[in-house]
Amino acid sequence: MLRNGSSTSTILSDKIAPLVFVGGPISAPDHVDVLRNIRRGLETEAKLWSLGFATTLVFSDFIITMFTPPGFSKATLQRLTWTLLAKSDYALMLPGWMKSIGSLKEVELANKLGIPIFTSIEDLVQAHKESMNEKAKDGRRRQNRKAQDCRNRIGTK
Repeated sequence: MLRNGSSTSTILSDKIAPLVFVGGPISAPDHVDVLRNIRRGLETEAKLWSLGFATTLVFSDFIITMFTPPGFSKATLQRLTWTLLAKSDYALMLPGWMKSIGSLKEVELANKLGIPIFTSIEDLVQAHKESMNEKAKDGRRRQNRKAQDCRNRIGTK
């Protein structure tokens, strides 16, 4: 259950939320488009949070870079971003990602790591629900096997 008491609007149990890496273009020819890209990323992350997912907050890194010491490089930022991706359960790529060199590298890494990649929140949510249903079925099967093993040991059916 979320802190606001909501449980019916989320798809998650009270366990740790799955982590979603949200990727997409940030850089653009002019500052207005950069801000639009950042806004789209932040809005997407907020939507995922409202559904009970955690996000890597990659679109917030522009704030962090304002407070980094001199010499903090783009390569360091990229390494940190890739670390966040590597820890993620899912990747969600925003429109325009195929035109972004950084996003293409993120998709390549996600593929190498076996992280499922989506281009819509709806598809990500559906895949997560299916994954959770499979995990629940597997859990029930394990419980049933353990119960049967226990009954076999004590001689009951």
